[in-house]
This record gives sequence, C-alpha cells and structure tokens, in this order.
Amino acid sequence: MSLVCLGGAVACVLYALGPKGYFAFGCAILIGMVNGAEFDVLSYLIKRYFGLPTFARLYGSIFAIFQFGAALGATLLPLSRAQFQSYGPGLMLYAAALAIGSILFLCLTGARAARGSGEEQVAMP
Repeated sequence: MSLVCLGGAVACVLYALGPKGYFAFGCAILIGMVNGAEFDVLSYLIKRYFGLPTFARLYGSIFAIFQFGAALGATLLPLSRAQFQSYGPGLMLYAAALAIGSILFLCLTGARAARGSGEEQVAMP
C-alpha cells in the first residue's frame, strides 16, 4: 500500500504540472489504484492490528473520518482553483498527504507482534 500511495503522490504531482498525452492516462490509473484500495486495506489493517472484538467500532469510526476527509478534499480542490487560478497547489497538497501516508504505511510493521495473538481466542458465534 505504501507503493500505491507513493504512485498516487507522483500522479498528483504530474497532474499539477499538466501532463500531456499518455501520461495523463497513467496518472488516472495511479489515482484509481489509490481510490480502489483504501477500503480493502482499511478493513484488513483494522482486523490485523486490533482484532475482531473491536473491529466494528473501529471500522465505523475510521470510515466516518475517512468520508469526512473525502468530502473535505472534494470541497477544497475547487477552492484551490478559485483562489490560485490553478488546481496545482491543491494537487501538491494531496501529493504531500499521500507521501506522508506512504511513510506511515512503512511504519506499521511489527504491530501484530506487539498486540499478540489474542485474536485466535475470540469465540465465533
């Protein structure tokens, strides 16, 4: 997922610079990969790092925050266009956020060992 976020960051930078020809299609594919992976990765990571007992509560809370961020992003990009006469500054901000997300994904290693394997002890109804 770190590589997918990094690809999305590169795509946002290229869009901000005004890609020509086939680069625009490549950028669209990279951003589509980021948009398509987030919910699958979200559910996988919550289950892996926090276990099933808290899955529903955490997934619902993080999903709500995620949707708020998506709405905020969809609102701020046109405001960037209105303020700066270009989508470039907003896209650069998106690229920075994706680059930070890419780094944070790299920091997730080892959390399962710290949590332990108590997940197997949960009885399924």
